[in-house]
Amino acid sequence: MSIVLLSLLFCVSAIFFFVMLYKSANRSESELLGSVSKRIAQQISESLQEMLTVGEGLRELIIAGSGRNYASLGPLADEALARLPYIDSITIAPGAIVRYFFPESRASASIGHDLLDNPDRMRALVEAVRKKSAVLQGPELSAEGKNLAFLRIPVIEGSELWGFVSIAFDADKLLSDLDLVSQFPGLSIAVASSDMEKGDKELFWGEERALSGYSAGLKIGSEDFSWTIYVASLYPYRQVALWGAGLLILVLLSCGLAILAGSLEKEGKAPIGSKEALITIKPFVPKIEPLQESSIGVIKKAEILQEPMAENLVSASLGRPIKETVEGPAQEKIILRDQEIENEAENKESAAPKEKIASARSVLVVDDSEVNRDLLLRMLTLKGYEARAVSSAEAALESLRVKSFDIMLIDCVMPEMDGYALAQKIRAEDISQQKGLQSALPRPVLIAMSPRHDQEEAEKCAKAGFDSLLVKPFTMTALDQQIRLIFDDKGIG
Repeated sequence: MSIVLLSLLFCVSAIFFFVMLYKSANRSESELLGSVSKRIAQQISESLQEMLTVGEGLRELIIAGSGRNYASLGPLADEALARLPYIDSITIAPGAIVRYFFPESRASASIGHDLLDNPDRMRALVEAVRKKSAVLQGPELSAEGKNLAFLRIPVIEGSELWGFVSIAFDADKLLSDLDLVSQFPGLSIAVASSDMEKGDKELFWGEERALSGYSAGLKIGSEDFSWTIYVASLYPYRQVALWGAGLLILVLLSCGLAILAGSLEKEGKAPIGSKEALITIKPFVPKIEPLQESSIGVIKKAEILQEPMAENLVSASLGRPIKETVEGPAQEKIILRDQEIENEAENKESAAPKEKIASARSVLVVDDSEVNRDLLLRMLTLKGYEARAVSSAEAALESLRVKSFDIMLIDCVMPEMDGYALAQKIRAEDISQQKGLQSALPRPVLIAMSPRHDQEEAEKCAKAGFDSLLVKPFTMTALDQQIRLIFDDKGIG
């Protein structure tokens, strides 16, 4: 019960901390981005304020009456153009007709131009007159390819409109000179202008994804301008929150499994431990198809009882896939480990006298798997055979040249020369007899070991020269019975 309560407490704590983290991240991001957007707006406002100061100075000269010629207006305009490189031009227009243009080198193309011939300019001028203060218009693309914005400053004498001072500046250059990207790494920044009538915003600088972030309006003094600054994080808290939510789900699932395990333990239905599960399993017997009389002689005479073998031992030792298996009816679970194999031999010796083999028959095991060789040598030794093992067909042939063997257990599937080719070579050369070596049999008995158990495999083994076929997996009892059956068939005790 304590485990369940502890798991529930852990789940509740995980949810609580996630919610608090989410709120804290949201609040921190809001405060950060809001502060940055206001700071950027302040920097842009300072640059606009410098231009507005120039425009106000020109307006004061005009109202004073002494500044209505190039001689009086020129020094102030030229000084502003030199000091503020983002200013493109300054125009002074009595009424709405341009009379003065700076720099003077470009004045000829603009003198006499009517500012009201453009709807956007006209709206900006009307708004400036209505507010009796400066208005920010644009930016818009010029014929030279510059992104120009305009400060429209009305010149009003008493209650009469004299005209306008207009300062055109390169918006891209102004914003680039502020170096906002380097100042605020990890943030996406954008600047958009708003339509004074429609209220629409149009992005003219920065990244579009910043428009979903936090904004700050542009102000100079108490006057609101038509630009808005947007700032968003390149790594928004929502994205981090998604990863956090995934982690929270994993935590909750882990807690759920812990609660389930606690419930099962309480009911006495706890799952089998991992070590026990590895060694205690239901037995199985490979499905063996019937063989015809024309196949291997020994198998056709009797059905070999292949006792169940633990699946984990088979997969670890004989390592070949089994296509079909069926459960043996009413067979108890067994545990096969090293000690159990030894106990089987001891129990049989105590239960009944061990059947004596006429002579200690020699067996050569040929298998490329080291685990298989060790297991087979142990099984054969426990049954009283004199056994040796080699890892390849070439090694087997070399062994036959120096010693004869009564029986050879040959794995059918081996690299380079397989078991079928080895059997054919042994039968063809009859190595044992050529060397004049003594053996209990005229020639060695060849037993094939194969994971296949169909008629085609049996015929293939018989054609290669094998005397019998053992289907993997098999037990040491089945192996011993197979060998004895072969010897009985050949009339050798």
